[in-house]
Amino acid sequence: DHVNLMVEFERSTTEVDAVPGDRTQYMQNLQAFSAAQQQPVKDLLALHPDEFIGEAQYFWIDSKVHIPQATAVLAMELASVPTVKAIRGEVIAHIMPMGGDLEL
Repeated sequence: DHVNLMVEFERSTTEVDAVPGDRTQYMQNLQAFSAAQQQPVKDLLALHPDEFIGEAQYFWIDSKVHIPQATAVLAMELASVPTVKAIRGEVIAHIMPMGGDLEL
């Protein structure tokens, strides 16, 4: 079985200080912080390319990593990375229409 995963890290992007009057520098600082946080996961994924399907997405704004169609083996490997705080699986909600009958 495969599941989509979202990896969260111990350190938060809230640790990155804003640069008064310089949004570009702040953005670059966030990107550098996130890249450093995410590197161990990126390295692990490079070692286990057959344990997920698709391409991982790396988010710098909140320093999370989305891994599509990961195996349980990969989830266990990710759990062993010291900087990983949480690994969350995708939750799919099926919304049923309320009220009257729906005709298609």
